[in-house]
Amino acid sequence: MKKPKSHFLVYLLPLLHLCTCIIIVLAQVGRGWEYLGLIDFPASVLIVAIDYNFDHPLVLFGVFGTLWWYLLSRGAEIVGARLLNILQKRRERVS
Repeated sequence: MKKPKSHFLVYLLPLLHLCTCIIIVLAQVGRGWEYLGLIDFPASVLIVAIDYNFDHPLVLFGVFGTLWWYLLSRGAEIVGARLLNILQKRRERVS
């Protein structure tokens, strides 16, 4: 079975998240990670629980947040591909 080729948009959101983390660190935005936590909301609850005694919360937000956005993008790609497949089969039956 041939594996479908991933679309470049799957990597866009994780890349933007990682770049945002790097910019927050380099620009030394004091409350930047808090705003980033709002954007990463469901995953940020877990991240905040883990980084309670961690000195660099942006490291965790960078790693787990980027992974979170990758999983969301990948999941959306899989669901979209299945929906397109269903629609194509439905069109073939109608024709």
